[in-house]
Amino acid sequence: MTGETGSCHCGAVSIAVDFPAGARPHLCNCSICAMKGGVMFDVPLDALAVLAGEEHLRSYRFNTGVADHRFCAICGVHLFHRLRSDPTKYGINGNCFAGRGRFAFPAMPVHDGANAHPCDSGQGTRIAGTAEYTPVSQGDH
Repeated sequence: MTGETGSCHCGAVSIAVDFPAGARPHLCNCSICAMKGGVMFDVPLDALAVLAGEEHLRSYRFNTGVADHRFCAICGVHLFHRLRSDPTKYGINGNCFAGRGRFAFPAMPVHDGANAHPCDSGQGTRIAGTAEYTPVSQGDH
């Protein structure tokens, strides 16, 4: 795999991802996403490879058990999860990659997983709002 490489905070787990051209991130307001604060990129299952530290990955599942959230057992950072809304894809945490984290984007859509998850509502993804980030210049703080 020739994709971009990323890792958890402690570096015990490293992954490579072939991000689709023009991939854009999103946030989600569902119960787990709101707590973990990931910047998610959706990619096909074959676009992800665990390069090192697979033995440190742990799984967390809740509710229907379809979404398989994978995190580092050492530092606790969430790296990716299998999507409940589309089990043929992974949600990749952009915060684990240089230039793809929360502060690399001025605005991101927020999916309304808390009120209208596509699997529960029978509709497509509903947008709850937009999260914005505006950096201040060094003289402004």
